[in-house]
Amino acid sequence: MTFADVWQGLKDLMSGRIEHEILELQRQILHELSLLYRVSETELEFLQKILQRLPPPTLLSFEIQQLDPGGNPLPITGIKAGSTGTFVETPLPAGAVLPPGTIPQWTSSEHDAVATPSTDGTQCSVAVVAGTTITTFNLTCAAPTVTGSPSGTVAVPVLPGTPLVTGFQIDQTS
Repeated sequence: MTFADVWQGLKDLMSGRIEHEILELQRQILHELSLLYRVSETELEFLQKILQRLPPPTLLSFEIQQLDPGGNPLPITGIKAGSTGTFVETPLPAGAVLPPGTIPQWTSSEHDAVATPSTDGTQCSVAVVAGTTITTFNLTCAAPTVTGSPSGTVAVPVLPGTPLVTGFQIDQTS
């Protein structure tokens, strides 16, 4: 047997041993990860139980969005003069709720934009008078009876409506 044969044998032995050790380390790592995962699941369940017992966040303000004809919220697009738009409030921050029995109050900054809230105050219809000269109005949703008097205000554009008939022209034809 030559030195090269012995050297090759040692290399083969070592590479097999190293592969075995690597496989054993991989098994240990997988075992530790599975234990860690189980602990994480347990901790997550515990944290979820804590969160369920916490009161909802304090109501700080309202986000106001316009509703499309299908009732879906969208950014404020405005109301044509002579038409009605519908708006919805969302308490902020996310997860905040109105105290029981609290009904938000809606107001318009202009007499030509008449705000009519829903019974529960979560929505509001605004009718803009035909022929109005206003180009925008502020719509506010507030809960003045709640600590901090949370509110939200948006500027609503008034879009040109169908022109009003203000008179007739009479032409003689014969």
